[in-house]
Amino acid sequence: MVLIGALVYHQRFPIRTGVGILIGFLGTVLLMTTGSDGLFSGLNLYGLFIVLACLFYGMNGNIIKYNLSGVPALTITSLSMFFVLPVVIIYLFGMTDFTTTFRESEGALRALGYVVFLGIMSTAIAVTLF
Repeated sequence: MVLIGALVYHQRFPIRTGVGILIGFLGTVLLMTTGSDGLFSGLNLYGLFIVLACLFYGMNGNIIKYNLSGVPALTITSLSMFFVLPVVIIYLFGMTDFTTTFRESEGALRALGYVVFLGIMSTAIAVTLF
């Protein structure tokens, strides 16, 4: 979030924050290039999905902070869920074996409950922070 804010919105941040970002980036590179045996094993490209998710998270936070500061948090959350929900439903029920797995796997209801709880709590924390 800090890098997006600095590059796009010309936000200033302390040197200590920059050092923390550099340490985090080096840790990310280390995790993406180290195999389970602890040795260098090439670049794990799936780690780039995490980097991309962090980039989008930073963009989201800055867009809300600088462009949507007058919009109530509940409105932002509601609209976000409204636009994402159809895509999620189409993907979940049309492109995966969710229903089969949910019916046949023991503990599936509990796992779904944990995911729903995590989503609700994450949204509640985000609404509180922003």
